[in-house]
Amino acid sequence: MSLLLSNRFNVAGGLLVLLLLGPAASAQDDEAGKTPATTPGPTRKSITPPKLLHQVDPDFTPEARAAGVQGTVLFELVVNEQGVPVNIQLLSPLGFGLDEAALLSLQQWRFEPARKDGQPVSFLATARVNFVLIARKFDSEAEERRTKFNLALRGLSAQPGPQRERAIQSIRDLAQARFAPALYILGSLLQKGDGMDRDLPRAQELIQESANRKYGPALFVIGFTRLTSTVDPAEKTAALRLITDASNHGSYNAQFYLGDTSERGTHGPPDLERAGRAFRLCATTGHADCQYRLGKLLLDQASKQDRALVQAVAWLQLAADQGQSDAAALVKQEAARLTDDQAGRVKRLKPQLLQKP
Repeated sequence: MSLLLSNRFNVAGGLLVLLLLGPAASAQDDEAGKTPATTPGPTRKSITPPKLLHQVDPDFTPEARAAGVQGTVLFELVVNEQGVPVNIQLLSPLGFGLDEAALLSLQQWRFEPARKDGQPVSFLATARVNFVLIARKFDSEAEERRTKFNLALRGLSAQPGPQRERAIQSIRDLAQARFAPALYILGSLLQKGDGMDRDLPRAQELIQESANRKYGPALFVIGFTRLTSTVDPAEKTAALRLITDASNHGSYNAQFYLGDTSERGTHGPPDLERAGRAFRLCATTGHADCQYRLGKLLLDQASKQDRALVQAVAWLQLAADQGQSDAAALVKQEAARLTDDQAGRVKRLKPQLLQKP
């Protein structure tokens, strides 16, 4: 069951849907991280769900608008007895500042609380904020560049010959038009001498220009190169900021690197919250290794909160569905811990977690 809470937002566009999961532990217990009781509680049919009273629309960020990013930000939350959304947890992010924009608006929403026998009760739900670009003039040239670039990428995977030569020429043409992804690919080819004479100065120039245009993979290469070539703490900090920027702009390598190093404490004390944020970004785009690492990370919190267990198993199942053997082993191990209610929540949560344009 879902409850439509708002219409499309003006220029940016957007849709917020509250997916009703059922009665929650008290907001106080949930915020304290206590595991809700596993004994049967009131059914959804016996509870009047929350009703929206006041909304604040999120804004499309300039970074997302410039990159043409659309999709869904998914949160899990509790609407408490006062009708206030509390213990809001980001489940499926988009990056480009949209997660923060969605959270800021959601924190200001107010509800008529759910009621059981006329008394207000807390209610567990997921909120899905869809960011959709509307009322925007179709840019046929930009669409043609994206199509040409995607075709060229496929051509680059071909064996040496006419098809690959045509793909390289397409990349050259797109780079000449200052298309950021093509600038990065051409720089990478020049760096390796792949299909052309090696030219390191020109390669670095092209990759830097792509990074200046906020292309995530280029930002990661620049940041990682600087990070691994200096011992100066200030320069390392600046390089890590570039890698973080790359992560927020869609670089899978940056997202996995930040998740892995934050969990291990490579660049300071372990930061599991930061690791989880990074792994979520690449998990939502379907990377099984990120889904596995995120699920494994969440399992460490599962003894304190059943919501973490439900999320962990959902992510692990998604990874296992793609053939990740370690995830499959963990799913088998953890399945026995799930109550019928938790198993049902895992089943409902799984299809929501992946990004949807």
